[in-house]
Amino acid sequence: MSQGSRTDHLSLTALLVSGGKATRLGGITKTALTVGGVPLIKRALTAVRDVSPHCAVVVVGDTEGLDELGHVTHLREDPPFSGPAAAIAAGVEHVTTEFVAVLAADLPLIDAPTVRALVDAVGESDCAVPDCAVAVDPAGRAQYLTAVWRTRALAEVTSAAEVAHQPARTLYDRCEWVPVHLEQATTADIDTFADAQRFGVDVEG
Repeated sequence: MSQGSRTDHLSLTALLVSGGKATRLGGITKTALTVGGVPLIKRALTAVRDVSPHCAVVVVGDTEGLDELGHVTHLREDPPFSGPAAAIAAGVEHVTTEFVAVLAADLPLIDAPTVRALVDAVGESDCAVPDCAVAVDPAGRAQYLTAVWRTRALAEVTSAAEVAHQPARTLYDRCEWVPVHLEQATTADIDTFADAQRFGVDVEG
């Protein structure tokens, strides 16, 4: 997709998943952890807004770190802490745009080129497939919390699937998706203190 007016008017929502307990990090709020002084959740939203500057924002889980970025639709999955599939299902109910970028809120290297590649892959036509595009990291692993969906398809999948306490992969097993192979590890997330140290994440606040 070319930059400019097409991206300015792209019908896209950022759905940020941030409801985990972070047990391997002592239960801290991961969204507010910083890389270079920028909260992780802000980095995720910025990656989407660099592609679609006026996109709507839905956060399922913690919002700490987004205070200065304007209106955000904030909710929790039901029941709380019932996993990423449940969080995505809760969030998509508040999405009214044609496309939705589903991102974890703890991706220290996420960037606009990754989001743009996903948008390009899923396309902007009215065709039935693909339903979504999924980032595949340099090791060949599908990263289901770095994806762009057709909102209609995601709503259909979440309404038909059992989502409570299920992994995000549950949703993708029920749809047609295309892989977007990445040359850099922009989908790496922060689960442990070793991860934080490797990516320069400040866990001391």
